[in-house]
Amino acid sequence: MRTTLIKYMDELKINKILKIKTCESLFNIDSKYLHTTSLVKYPVFDKGKNYSGANILKKKILLEFIEKNFLKELKILQNSIIIPLGNTVSSTIDYLNTKHQLNLKCFLKGFPHPSGLNVRKNIQFDENKKEMLRLLKS
Repeated sequence: MRTTLIKYMDELKINKILKIKTCESLFNIDSKYLHTTSLVKYPVFDKGKNYSGANILKKKILLEFIEKNFLKELKILQNSIIIPLGNTVSSTIDYLNTKHQLNLKCFLKGFPHPSGLNVRKNIQFDENKKEMLRLLKS
């Protein structure tokens, strides 16, 4: 996953914005520029099985948790480059951005989850690349 994530971030020239050689260095020497997080930082089970994250906005208990916890982080980082990994994270951040009027400066909506299981990741990246580049330039 990291290799694909780095490839996409380099294609968006995030390394140039941060004035670093490559986005790979975000995972070592330039880690001061990276903040990783999750919508829900704890294991979640649904009917005794690992919860996949699907329809997270429809799960009242999880939405309340996100609004109480993750929203605080998002407010602190609202002037940062926000890279949501996948549609669920993207739609959740979009919901929070609208509902709480965060006016996120650089939210790369539509960034694909870089997992090898995501067979559409390259298609999704290509479909959204132009808009993500536009956001990064502004």
